[in-house]
Amino acid sequence: MSDTIYEDQQYHLRNGESLQIHRSTTTTGRRSYWIGGTNHKVAGASSIASIVSDGGFSAGMKYVESRAKSSYEQGNRDYLDMIGKADQEGKQAAEYGTLMHKYIADWVAASTISAPVAYPIPEDNEDFNEWLKFYNNFREDLVFIPEASESFCYNTVRPYGGQIDAIAFNKGQEGPEYYLIDWKTTNYKSFKNTRFQGRVEHKTQLAGYALALNESKSIYTPVVGAYVIYIVRRGDEPNQLPFVVEVPVDMDLHTELFLSALNISTQKRQA
Repeated sequence: MSDTIYEDQQYHLRNGESLQIHRSTTTTGRRSYWIGGTNHKVAGASSIASIVSDGGFSAGMKYVESRAKSSYEQGNRDYLDMIGKADQEGKQAAEYGTLMHKYIADWVAASTISAPVAYPIPEDNEDFNEWLKFYNNFREDLVFIPEASESFCYNTVRPYGGQIDAIAFNKGQEGPEYYLIDWKTTNYKSFKNTRFQGRVEHKTQLAGYALALNESKSIYTPVVGAYVIYIVRRGDEPNQLPFVVEVPVDMDLHTELFLSALNISTQKRQA
């Protein structure tokens, strides 16, 4: 029996048409997207953007693995234990990030429309409380679209897919202008290692989502900006309390980075 998860969403275009986006997620987290009526599966923007990853964690793990192999040959299990601990911590962080996404998606929906809260939020969750303070003061000119929370996207011009955490808009002089929001959880040390600017692949991924909406002429266009919102968890020191940081996406720079990554991804598949 396959443990692959299959999901579907409607993708509405400005010309009145709707496309059915299908997504499969394997047990390893690999995601593929395709449009209804076709079997042509394409990659997600997150895996494409990972090509421009800073590579800090993966490089560190490779180093730990090499030391583990050497230590194992010498009968020393210290580094093997280190790998197990790092893997466990990584899984716990991913699970916590997923749960925070659910908390936030529920709150955005419940605060704007009448919706049941599927994931009750503990009152003492410091990270969520910090996010809530941020959300209540985040760009008063922007209005979040509850039905667009956790929505699929698909680029019909150069096919790839993705899932957008949140979409907001303001009323521009010539009509609504849209902004994409991505929620990320991280720890203080990891965020500090990015010089408090966020990871390059996160911003590149969000630029890829914006490109998909604009080129396929989604109803949520034009997309004119994007923000990665980092929820930085409490640090090891007593004064390192959780905080939230808004990191804007450079739409020109990070779109170019995404297009370069997409080109490399395409060439790798064809090689």
